[in-house]
Amino acid sequence: MKLLEVKNVNKCYASTRRVSEVLHDLSFAAEEGSFTAIMGKSGSGKSTLLNCIASLLPIDSGSILVKGQDITAFSRKQREVYRREDIGIVFQDFALLPFHCVLENILLPLHLAKKAVDQAHVEMLLQALDIAQLTTALPQELSGGEQQRVAIARAFVHQPKLLLMDEPTGNLDSENTHILMEMLKELHEKQKTTILLVTHDRDVAAYAERTLLLQDGKFIEKCDNH
Repeated sequence: MKLLEVKNVNKCYASTRRVSEVLHDLSFAAEEGSFTAIMGKSGSGKSTLLNCIASLLPIDSGSILVKGQDITAFSRKQREVYRREDIGIVFQDFALLPFHCVLENILLPLHLAKKAVDQAHVEMLLQALDIAQLTTALPQELSGGEQQRVAIARAFVHQPKLLLMDEPTGNLDSENTHILMEMLKELHEKQKTTILLVTHDRDVAAYAERTLLLQDGKFIEKCDNH
């Protein structure tokens, strides 16, 4: 069953001098429980696409369906609920709250959605991401790899339908990148959350089940990795 369908999406940015087309008639779908990587160089449109799917940016034409609902037609309140309950987002820069401990950062989506804490699920995430010993630490006391693992736990904690990841290894060295991606792959196998990851790194993309290559706002190649 298709969880995500992007249909004929176009997105432009306008300046005083010109209009730049960032996404051109883009279409693809992601099956429920799948792990898809979108790979492209800087400026290829991959982060813009992710922000459109997260309902953080409007599109100019086309449609984006999640579980059959066109999120581009949502009201402001519906968009807020969608971002709070249906998706998880992992950013390159971690985006942790600096004056809140690790556990408080992880539980934030549950508090915002007024959901009860599933202690067993939280404990599973802490163990799977090897951060159980860090729950009382502040973000500035952690390494970059540890901060990103906390950000991933936060994105998984409310058990979203769709996990969006924007260059999650962009600030990590090769060793921490490998550790993080192995943990993410194992979590995906356990949780079967639909994951959409954008990256410029071919080695990172190889952890996904398939890779879509984006260039100048268009997919130029699609391949299965396994």
